[in-house]
Amino acid sequence: MVFDSLSELVSHLNNVTFQDDPDILGFEVTGEITGYKTRPWNDIVFINFQLQEDIGKGKFLKLACNTREDRCRFTGFEVSPKDGDKVTVKASLQYNRNISILQADVFEMRNTGKGDLLLKFQEIKERLAKEGLFDEDRKKELPVLPRRIGLITGSDGTEGRRDFLDEIECRSHYYDIHIYNARMQGENCPPQIIAGLDYFEKVKDDPDKRVDVIVITRGGGDKYTDFICFNDEALARRVSVCTIPVVCGVGHSSYETILDYVADVSVKTPTAAADAVIPIYDDETAGIEALVSSMEQAVTSRLRLSKGTIDSYRNHRAFAGGFIDSRRTYLSGLTALLEKHNPSSELADRQRKLYEQKLKLEVFPERLERLKIEQDALTSRLESVNPDNVLSRGYSYVESEEGNAIDSVAKVTAGQEVKIVFADGTAKSTIIDTGRKEG
Repeated sequence: MVFDSLSELVSHLNNVTFQDDPDILGFEVTGEITGYKTRPWNDIVFINFQLQEDIGKGKFLKLACNTREDRCRFTGFEVSPKDGDKVTVKASLQYNRNISILQADVFEMRNTGKGDLLLKFQEIKERLAKEGLFDEDRKKELPVLPRRIGLITGSDGTEGRRDFLDEIECRSHYYDIHIYNARMQGENCPPQIIAGLDYFEKVKDDPDKRVDVIVITRGGGDKYTDFICFNDEALARRVSVCTIPVVCGVGHSSYETILDYVADVSVKTPTAAADAVIPIYDDETAGIEALVSSMEQAVTSRLRLSKGTIDSYRNHRAFAGGFIDSRRTYLSGLTALLEKHNPSSELADRQRKLYEQKLKLEVFPERLERLKIEQDALTSRLESVNPDNVLSRGYSYVESEEGNAIDSVAKVTAGQEVKIVFADGTAKSTIIDTGRKEG
């Protein structure tokens, strides 16, 4: 019986009794290879793999398959089957009671092209490559000595997390690691990793939380579907715009993912990720000590050579007659002159003055506050005598035509034109009569 998909096979098995169904003794089914492995033993090569079918939302139907290289017919393969190949197998179905699982015993395998997952991977890869997301010139260099590492990984106890932290501990005890827990497999993996990247970007201006490099890591897997989540396009685009260097340390040796291409640095294991971001403390110390020793030897050698040159000049007959002594006297004079102009005393005086200015600055805020209070009081007093404020309470005053204030009846005469100033404007008037106030 021929099944076009694993879904059809499963549907058929749900409607028959396994032991009484003759169709499953020699059936055909089509699926995508994942977890393809060969195991040589003496002269026999055993083959194990799974056929899978994507049923959406990060879930797959899978059928365990096994065969032997010497009794399986392979057609349509350039070399040998591999993960991502779409194949049709002829097989008989067996039920392994020891592990309670259905297995297909394959006796023929035919290559029918590339699997859906592989085709989707290649389509995303080609499109992002054309956009330049994988270009080397956009990738950021890792810091030589990061102060804090941001680690996006599985929950406590997972293999990748443990391997990374153990390797860091072996290399140095002086690094702070900020861990963000995320799913490392399945449909929830990409959005949770993206949330981790968003978090580290959000706190990058906080000196107590910011990280200098982000590591995305998980342990190994033996099936292609274990790593499909790292082919997510949204995740790739988020990594490409991250302002913090990103290291991909996903544990896989046989598979490539989109995350490998877009990350600033990509390695194959969590241990290798630790190697990439942290140098071995003892090795770095030994290297520095070697450099110091080399410099000391070079300086010693140079001094020895210079001393020999000076001695040869000093003993030369051209310098007879006290030339060296005269040079020594001249140098002594220069030394005395330099001591006279030694800036140490002037530096001490400036430091003293700087300390005095510092003390003045320390009391300046208090003095400034006191002056502010005095200013506020003065402002209040000025406001109380502000002519505009007086006028706003119903008062007015008189000016001459020239704009001079008239503050006495003696300054006006009958028939004189004057201007009366109010809070909201002016009015012209003529003096009819004048009279002095008695007393």
